Amino acid sequence: MKTDMRILYRRLSQASTWIGLVSFVVLFFAGPWIMSAWTGGRIGAPNPLFLLLLAVVLVNSWWWGSLSLLYASNRHEGLSLAYIAANLAAIMLVLPLTGLFGVAGAASALLVSEIAIAIYTIVRANALVDESPAAYIGISLSPPLYLIGQIRELVAAVRGRIGRGRRE
Repeated sequence: MKTDMRILYRRLSQASTWIGLVSFVVLFFAGPWIMSAWTGGRIGAPNPLFLLLLAVVLVNSWWWGSLSLLYASNRHEGLSLAYIAANLAAIMLVLPLTGLFGVAGAASALLVSEIAIAIYTIVRANALVDESPAAYIGISLSPPLYLIGQIRELVAAVRGRIGRGRRE
Protein backbone atom coordinates (compact mmCIF):
# COMPACT_ATOMS: atom_id res chain seq x y z
CA MET A 1 0.00 0.00 0.00
CA LYS A 2 2.77 2.43 0.93
CA THR A 3 4.52 1.65 -2.36
CA ASP A 4 1.39 2.54 -4.33
CA MET A 5 1.02 5.75 -2.36
CA ARG A 6 4.69 6.62 -3.01
CA ILE A 7 4.28 6.03 -6.76
CA LEU A 8 1.13 8.15 -6.88
CA TYR A 9 2.83 10.86 -4.81
CA ARG A 10 5.86 10.90 -7.09
CA ARG A 11 3.71 11.20 -10.20
CA LEU A 12 1.55 13.91 -8.70
CA SER A 13 4.65 15.81 -7.60
CA GLN A 14 6.23 15.53 -11.04
CA ALA A 15 3.06 16.68 -12.79
CA SER A 16 2.43 19.65 -10.49
CA THR A 17 6.08 20.71 -10.55
CA TRP A 18 6.27 20.56 -14.33
CA ILE A 19 2.95 22.32 -14.81
CA GLY A 20 4.39 25.07 -12.60
CA LEU A 21 7.68 25.13 -14.55
CA VAL A 22 5.94 25.34 -17.91
CA SER A 23 3.58 28.02 -16.60
CA PHE A 24 6.54 29.98 -15.24
CA VAL A 25 8.39 29.91 -18.57
CA VAL A 26 5.32 30.73 -20.67
CA LEU A 27 4.26 33.58 -18.40
CA PHE A 28 7.81 34.88 -18.06
CA PHE A 29 7.98 35.42 -21.81
CA ALA A 30 4.32 36.04 -22.69
CA GLY A 31 3.09 37.57 -19.41
CA PRO A 32 3.94 41.21 -20.17
CA TRP A 33 2.27 40.93 -23.58
CA ILE A 34 -0.79 39.20 -22.05
CA MET A 35 -1.02 41.87 -19.35
CA SER A 36 -0.78 44.67 -21.89
CA ALA A 37 -3.37 43.06 -24.20
CA TRP A 38 -5.69 42.27 -21.31
CA THR A 39 -5.63 45.77 -19.82
CA GLY A 40 -5.28 47.73 -23.07
CA GLY A 41 -1.78 48.78 -22.04
CA ARG A 42 -3.02 50.58 -18.91
CA ILE A 43 -1.34 48.20 -16.46
CA GLY A 44 2.16 46.88 -16.94
CA ALA A 45 3.99 44.05 -15.26
CA PRO A 46 6.99 45.58 -13.47
CA ASN A 47 9.77 43.04 -13.85
CA PRO A 48 10.94 42.49 -10.25
CA LEU A 49 7.34 42.24 -9.00
CA PHE A 50 6.19 40.04 -11.86
CA LEU A 51 9.20 37.72 -11.57
CA LEU A 52 8.72 37.35 -7.80
CA LEU A 53 5.02 36.55 -8.22
CA LEU A 54 5.94 33.94 -10.85
CA ALA A 55 8.39 32.47 -8.34
CA VAL A 56 5.56 32.29 -5.78
CA VAL A 57 3.47 30.33 -8.28
CA LEU A 58 6.41 28.04 -9.04
CA VAL A 59 7.06 27.27 -5.36
CA ASN A 60 3.34 26.78 -4.76
CA SER A 61 3.06 24.27 -7.60
CA TRP A 62 6.11 22.44 -6.26
CA TRP A 63 4.56 21.74 -2.84
CA TRP A 64 1.02 21.22 -4.08
CA GLY A 65 1.57 17.46 -4.54
CA SER A 66 2.75 17.18 -0.94
CA LEU A 67 -0.27 19.07 0.28
CA SER A 68 -2.57 16.76 -1.68
CA LEU A 69 -0.97 13.71 -0.09
CA LEU A 70 -1.40 15.17 3.40
CA TYR A 71 -5.06 15.96 2.70
CA ALA A 72 -5.77 12.59 1.08
CA SER A 73 -4.25 10.68 3.99
CA ASN A 74 -5.91 12.90 6.61
CA ARG A 75 -2.49 13.92 7.96
CA HIS A 76 -2.88 17.66 7.56
CA GLU A 77 -3.54 18.43 11.23
CA GLY A 78 -0.44 20.60 11.73
CA LEU A 79 -0.75 22.35 8.41
CA SER A 80 -3.00 25.15 9.64
CA LEU A 81 -0.54 26.10 12.38
CA ALA A 82 2.38 26.04 9.94
CA TYR A 83 0.36 28.10 7.48
CA ILE A 84 -0.54 30.68 10.13
CA ALA A 85 3.08 30.89 11.31
CA ALA A 86 4.41 31.30 7.78
CA ASN A 87 1.88 33.99 6.97
CA LEU A 88 2.52 35.84 10.23
CA ALA A 89 6.21 35.86 9.35
CA ALA A 90 5.33 37.23 5.90
CA ILE A 91 3.14 39.94 7.47
CA MET A 92 6.03 40.98 9.73
CA LEU A 93 8.35 41.11 6.71
CA VAL A 94 6.03 43.12 4.43
CA LEU A 95 6.67 46.54 5.92
CA PRO A 96 10.47 46.40 6.07
CA LEU A 97 10.77 44.68 2.66
CA THR A 98 8.32 47.10 1.04
CA GLY A 99 10.34 49.97 2.49
CA LEU A 100 13.48 48.55 0.90
CA PHE A 101 12.14 47.23 -2.42
CA GLY A 102 8.72 48.82 -2.97
CA VAL A 103 5.91 46.51 -4.08
CA ALA A 104 8.49 43.84 -4.94
CA GLY A 105 9.15 43.67 -1.19
CA ALA A 106 5.57 42.55 -0.58
CA ALA A 107 6.00 39.82 -3.19
CA SER A 108 9.27 38.84 -1.51
CA ALA A 109 7.47 38.42 1.81
CA LEU A 110 4.88 36.23 0.08
CA LEU A 111 7.69 34.16 -1.46
CA VAL A 112 9.22 33.62 2.01
CA SER A 113 5.83 32.37 3.23
CA GLU A 114 5.49 29.97 0.29
CA ILE A 115 8.99 28.58 0.84
CA ALA A 116 8.24 27.97 4.53
CA ILE A 117 5.01 26.12 3.70
CA ALA A 118 6.83 24.17 0.98
CA ILE A 119 9.44 22.98 3.46
CA TYR A 120 6.80 21.95 5.98
CA THR A 121 4.55 20.08 3.56
CA ILE A 122 7.37 18.38 1.64
CA VAL A 123 9.06 17.13 4.82
CA ARG A 124 5.75 15.86 6.27
CA ALA A 125 4.61 14.18 3.06
CA ASN A 126 7.97 12.55 2.44
CA ALA A 127 8.01 11.15 5.97
CA LEU A 128 4.60 9.65 5.28
CA VAL A 129 5.86 7.67 2.25
CA ASP A 130 9.39 7.02 3.58
CA GLU A 131 11.00 9.24 0.93
CA SER A 132 13.94 11.49 1.64
CA PRO A 133 13.50 15.18 0.81
CA ALA A 134 16.64 14.96 -1.36
CA ALA A 135 15.08 12.12 -3.38
CA TYR A 136 11.88 14.14 -3.65
CA ILE A 137 13.76 17.03 -5.22
CA GLY A 138 15.25 14.77 -7.88
CA ILE A 139 11.99 12.98 -8.55
CA SER A 140 9.82 16.09 -8.74
CA LEU A 141 12.27 17.80 -11.09
CA SER A 142 12.51 14.85 -13.48
CA PRO A 143 10.14 15.18 -16.44
CA PRO A 144 6.83 13.29 -16.05
CA LEU A 145 7.43 11.05 -19.06
CA TYR A 146 4.77 8.62 -17.83
CA LEU A 147 2.19 11.15 -19.03
CA ILE A 148 3.15 10.44 -22.64
CA GLY A 149 2.01 6.84 -22.22
CA GLN A 150 -1.17 8.00 -20.51
CA ILE A 151 -1.94 10.40 -23.36
CA ARG A 152 -1.38 7.63 -25.93
CA GLU A 153 -3.76 5.32 -24.05
CA LEU A 154 -6.37 8.06 -23.81
CA VAL A 155 -6.12 8.85 -27.53
CA ALA A 156 -6.39 5.15 -28.40
CA ALA A 157 -9.44 4.78 -26.15
CA VAL A 158 -11.12 7.80 -27.70
CA ARG A 159 -10.36 6.58 -31.20
CA GLY A 160 -11.77 3.17 -30.32
CA ARG A 161 -14.99 4.69 -29.01
CA ILE A 162 -15.38 6.97 -32.00
CA GLY A 163 -14.70 4.07 -34.36
CA ARG A 164 -17.29 1.88 -32.63
CA GLY A 165 -19.80 4.70 -32.59
CA ARG A 166 -19.61 5.13 -36.34
CA ARG A 167 -20.25 1.48 -37.05
CA GLU A 168 -23.24 1.19 -34.80
